[in-house]
Amino acid sequence: MDNSGDTTMTSWELPDREEAGPPLTEPDRWSVVSAPGAGCWELGQVLSDGDTFVVHQSSLRDACITARADLLVQPRLTSFDLVSVVVPHDFHQETVGSVVAAVGGGPHSLLAARVARKIAEAIGKKAAAITVLRSRDDDAASQQVLDRIGDRVPGLTPSVVRARSAEALVEMLEPDTLLVIGAPGGSWVQRQFFGPGQKLRHAAPGGVIVVRSAEPRCFQEVTATPGVVVSPWLHARDARRVVGDAPAAPVVADGFLVGIVRHDALHSAPADVNVATVAEEAVFVLIDDPLDAAADLQPVLEGAPVPVVDRSGRWLGSISQ
Repeated sequence: MDNSGDTTMTSWELPDREEAGPPLTEPDRWSVVSAPGAGCWELGQVLSDGDTFVVHQSSLRDACITARADLLVQPRLTSFDLVSVVVPHDFHQETVGSVVAAVGGGPHSLLAARVARKIAEAIGKKAAAITVLRSRDDDAASQQVLDRIGDRVPGLTPSVVRARSAEALVEMLEPDTLLVIGAPGGSWVQRQFFGPGQKLRHAAPGGVIVVRSAEPRCFQEVTATPGVVVSPWLHARDARRVVGDAPAAPVVADGFLVGIVRHDALHSAPADVNVATVAEEAVFVLIDDPLDAAADLQPVLEGAPVPVVDRSGRWLGSISQ
């Protein structure tokens, strides 16, 4: 290919494909929900190590919460933002020869790198992280991007490409390269691949996977084991033994969160007083709240696990520090 100054690559090159890539030092373990659509189930199987939750119900929200999903594989980008989204375009794993993540300073680059690494590891191919710049003035910034991605996602060969357009980048890829790229709104190269309506303008030779990150949600971290819970009708003397040294505990009646009780309140109450007498108003997060909401409540609960409820108020578990 004649680059003619339009596209160049640094001294880093995609490694020899004859050698299998290094194993992941910390393999990604994702719970994946797949919506109906071309390539969705196949990609979901790759990303979930063969344990994809397929949506049979109309509510994606309910499916993601039930599966405690980390990723949703769906046929197109939509406004759904409960979990991170992965969208395959012309993905056929048997035709993929290598996987390239286009990374930059955008919010989705880390997920693009992780998805690229996971796919490459699952199908036994090489993977690279490429950052694209239009002038040498961006060299230092691009190296910082690669260093940051390399620290978080080891196992990707770093490459720098100078390209004036998305077409030029695509042209330098091998015919069986699968390109993983963040949704529009991030780096220059990400915006180059999308037009109005968030539709791909250019397809990589071996297909394209578009990713969009979402903030972590409470349902992804709620503990399967409930921990310390007390009934509102329990006597304080008995509740003290249940709560032990915990600074606070949920008060649950018939499966619903009705309050919290603090360690100090229990120990200062008469022994035969019911917990309901010294309980406070419930402090909790909803199952689909951002995980940061639980972190914000931990000082209020003095470090005790934060209760998690559904929209009807039913207690589902807790989130620890």
